Amino acid sequence: MTTYLIFSGAIANIILAAIAILLVWVWFIWPAVEAISMTRFSMAVSKKCRLKTSAKTLLHAFLCYYEPFGRSFDSLGNRYGKWEGVGRWKLFDECEDE
Repeated sequence: MTTYLIFSGAIANIILAAIAILLVWVWFIWPAVEAISMTRFSMAVSKKCRLKTSAKTLLHAFLCYYEPFGRSFDSLGNRYGKWEGVGRWKLFDECEDE
């Protein structure tokens, strides 16, 4: 009986740890990856349209894009390009400022 309790306790702890790791990944780490991707999209738009950016601006963009517990939209678009997911963004051909 003691062996059964030890193994079931170990399995329960492994399952609980896996659920905790999954929740941390989904709620905090993946939104940070998405925010980094959106910040890279903003940097590419700034570079293409010859806009000046500073580290403070990029940090502010990251903090604005970071949404813990997940984002509430499917894509992000403006007149310069469209972001549809991590690694899936494109810039439009021309900037209107040129």
